[in-house]
Amino acid sequence: MEDPISHSGEEFVHCLEGEIEYCIGYRVFRLEEGDSLLFDATQSHSYHNPTEKPATILMIYKVSRDRSLVQQLHLEGSA
Repeated sequence: MEDPISHSGEEFVHCLEGEIEYCIGYRVFRLEEGDSLLFDATQSHSYHNPTEKPATILMIYKVSRDRSLVQQLHLEGSA
């Protein structure tokens, strides 16, 4: 996901395999297998795989409204 998004609630991300870079605001977090993040999802955020190897992440988000929109925002950028 190259374009940053934001939404209500909180987001939890856990890297199951490979590597992923998660940008939250102006900070970049490089997650490797076993690493996790929990953050306020109203902050602008995006993610991408900085390598050519596949990565698998578990993403859980808690929102109070517009659940389907939040899911759509995350999935549109993951192709």
